[in-house]
Amino acid sequence: MGHSEYKRSPFKNQRQLKKGETGPTKGPLIKVGKYFFRKRGLLGALFFIVALIWAHPNSVHFIVGAFLVLMGEFVRLTSVAYSGPTTRARSFVAPRLVTEGPYSIVRNPIYWGNFFIGLGFLWMSGALFPYLFFVYLAVFWIYYTLIVLAEEDFLRRNFKEEFEEYRIRTGRFVPRFKTGWRNGAHDWGEAIRSERSTFYVILIWTLLLLIRSLI
Repeated sequence: MGHSEYKRSPFKNQRQLKKGETGPTKGPLIKVGKYFFRKRGLLGALFFIVALIWAHPNSVHFIVGAFLVLMGEFVRLTSVAYSGPTTRARSFVAPRLVTEGPYSIVRNPIYWGNFFIGLGFLWMSGALFPYLFFVYLAVFWIYYTLIVLAEEDFLRRNFKEEFEEYRIRTGRFVPRFKTGWRNGAHDWGEAIRSERSTFYVILIWTLLLLIRSLI
């Protein structure tokens, strides 16, 4: 999305809700979305455990899955380069509304990256093929749609007209390439440092899957 930065932001002028300000709405879907946001790592962990237990990889599955993982990480890396290395905290903080780079064509590019990485992991494993993939598609869609509802509620209340204009010209999940790529401030070095933990997860998953294939 036009990306909400989070706590521990390196930006000095980050914008947080102060006492007395109007915060996000308290509707049930918003509450669920905020909870899912805090616990979003559990979704991947659950699917990865299932995939590892029932792994049945072959060379084709492994190659296709590895390609999806690399594509997803490239999307994540590009997104973080523009949004800043603050995507791992557990609450919403937005120093500014990021609308450049991949955010200029879709509001949630980093979640596309997550999607492709998760899909690639499952494909590499070949576990319960193809049923686990359909479950993953459904669960991911519901899970992240609720997260995005909560994020957009926060951004709408903090950036008002600026966010509404951005929302109108971009898609929530479907890219709108006709809007064109808008370049802006970005830092690849910072993005690489921020993504080190994701690199480690990819490496560990690959090693575990290779070990599992030998058992």
